[in-house]
Amino acid sequence: MSEIPLRAKVECTNGPGGKSTSLIVDPVSLTVTHVVVQESKARFVERIVPADRIVDTTVDTIRLSCTVEELHRMPEFLQVEYREVMVPSYVGSDMVTPYYYSDIEMIPVTHELVPEGGRSVHPGAPVEASDGWVGELSELLTDPETGKITHLVLREGHLWGDKKVLLPLSMVEATTPEGTIRLRTDKKTISSLLAIPARRHYGVADANLLVWTFDQVAPAKEGMRSLKRLSKQEQGAVLAAALLVKDAEGRTSMEEMGDVDKKHGALFGALTGGLLGLVGGPAGLAVAAAAGAVAGRAAAKRIDLGFPEEFLKGAANKLESGRSAILALVEKGSVDKLSAGLAGSGGSFLQMPVTDELLAKLAAEV
Repeated sequence: MSEIPLRAKVECTNGPGGKSTSLIVDPVSLTVTHVVVQESKARFVERIVPADRIVDTTVDTIRLSCTVEELHRMPEFLQVEYREVMVPSYVGSDMVTPYYYSDIEMIPVTHELVPEGGRSVHPGAPVEASDGWVGELSELLTDPETGKITHLVLREGHLWGDKKVLLPLSMVEATTPEGTIRLRTDKKTISSLLAIPARRHYGVADANLLVWTFDQVAPAKEGMRSLKRLSKQEQGAVLAAALLVKDAEGRTSMEEMGDVDKKHGALFGALTGGLLGLVGGPAGLAVAAAAGAVAGRAAAKRIDLGFPEEFLKGAANKLESGRSAILALVEKGSVDKLSAGLAGSGGSFLQMPVTDELLAKLAAEV
């Protein structure tokens, strides 16, 4: 993923160029076509820079392939024109009959010179769900291969706390002429799908759904204790987890890990509920109902979430009666370390990345 920040420092090849004030996007191709840069030595002068001049970006810096002098020769973004306006004035007192007259004043009016077919996007643009405000725009994320916009990033201070969060572009329904970004879903659904916070360096599938299986109950419980210890050592590595026990008669019980962030419960419940409902048939739906009740009360139903067929077959074989399992939502970068930490407990595991496509499917189904 490539982030294109707003209100970021802009560096030219021979020195600082200024700061980014807005982006221009093509609403048809869903790509960023230009970045608008306010000159560092001319506060009220902003330049339109083609996106192909961007050579690198970070969360707070945009680097261009042009010199400061070349930047100053690029087209201006703002045009100021003066219009004559009739301003009424009042003259009068208690002793004199009042009357009105008009003065002519010249009022400056500023226009954005957006290239034809483009649309400007500004920092702090309000983002609204179908039932109200949720936050403000911080930056856009693009696919480095296609250049297409894939996500919006909400800045800190939004409805869900002080961490930046990602919104897939598929959630956007429209933008208003005033610049408000409207989403096609409500706050509750978004809250369920925002369980994975945006990282400083972004990437799709920052979390994996893991299934550890054990032939007996005792090693599974020991594995759960090990996972709890590891989650305390590796802060943020385990987003949510639960222990599933199925006895020889097929009776089930679930125990949720209680010391992880509760915000991930709805996402975890929907993922595990959908998985268990698919691989377990009627018995699996009963287990899914337990998973939904324990992990965020997500509705348990036979949802095709796009799990790969091999993953489903493997899970079906491993979640048979008489076995136990640990289901966990884990930060992608911590999978190997957590797996190594659980190796002493025995068991085997399957893993599957939580992708944007899967999150979009959840948005439609939950």
